[in-house]
Amino acid sequence: MERVDDTDPRIRYNPENAWFLGGVSDEYNGTTHRSRSSSAEMFFQFNGEMIASHLRGGELTNAFTGTSITVYGTIMHHLEFPSPVDEFILDDSPPKRFAPTLDGVTHRHQVMFSSAPLEDGHHTLVMKRMVDNSKSWVGYIDFTSSVAGENNPPLSLSLSPLLSSTSSLSSYWATSSLPSSTANLLQSDDNSGAQSESLSTGTLIAIVMVCVTLLVAILILVFLFLRSQRAPVESDILKPSGVSFPDPLLAGQSLIESSKRMSLLNHFNP
Repeated sequence: MERVDDTDPRIRYNPENAWFLGGVSDEYNGTTHRSRSSSAEMFFQFNGEMIASHLRGGELTNAFTGTSITVYGTIMHHLEFPSPVDEFILDDSPPKRFAPTLDGVTHRHQVMFSSAPLEDGHHTLVMKRMVDNSKSWVGYIDFTSSVAGENNPPLSLSLSPLLSSTSSLSSYWATSSLPSSTANLLQSDDNSGAQSESLSTGTLIAIVMVCVTLLVAILILVFLFLRSQRAPVESDILKPSGVSFPDPLLAGQSLIESSKRMSLLNHFNP
C-alpha cells in the first residue's frame, strides 16, 4: 500500500486554476484540494506510468497500473453551501457517486471512493465535481500496486539501456560481421583521414618556409640594387674636375726650342 498526498505531482487537477489549496493540521500532511466549479476534474497518475491520456467528453483521463485504489477527503457542513456530489469513474464502469449525508459535523479522512479488487493490469480513474461551491476536499489516495507493475518497470525506464545495447550491437556488427576486406577498408579510411590531417599540417609548414625564403630573397635583391645605384655616384666624386694641367716634359722641350731660336737670331743680327 502506498499513500499519495493531494499535493503530489502524480495527482493532476483540471483545469488547474479551478482548484485551490487548503487544509489544517488534522489532515494528512496538513493539505487538501477543493474546487468551486462543477466542471472541475481530478485524475491520478499511478506510479508515474502514463499508459494513455485523452479527452473524452471534456474529461481528461489517465491510465495507471494497480489492483485497488481508495480516495480520502474532508467533508464540511455549512448551511450556506450545497451538499457535495462527486462522481468517480473507473475504467468503463458506470460512474460511482459520492453524495454524503451531512450531519453538521466536519469529517476528515473520509472515504470518498474505494474500488473493488481489480484484475492486474492498467486502469483509469477520473473524479468529477458535480455541484458548484460544495464543501468536499480531496485529501490523499491509497493504492495497492500490482506485482506485475512492480516487477516490470515502465518502458521509459528501460529505454536508455535498450538504446545503449542497440548502439553496442550496431558497432559490433559493423566491425565483426562484415568481411575482413571491408573491415580493413574501413580501417584504412580512418588511417587516411589521420594522414590527411598530418599532410595538411606539413603543407602549412612548407608554405610558411617558402614565404620566408621569398621574403629574404627580396630583401637581398633590394639591398644589392641600392648598393649598385650608390657606386656610380662615389666614382664621380673621386674623378678630378674638368681643369687640365700641361705635361712637364712637353713644356721643357718647348722652352729649349724657343731658346735655340733666340740664339740664332742674335747671331745673325749683331
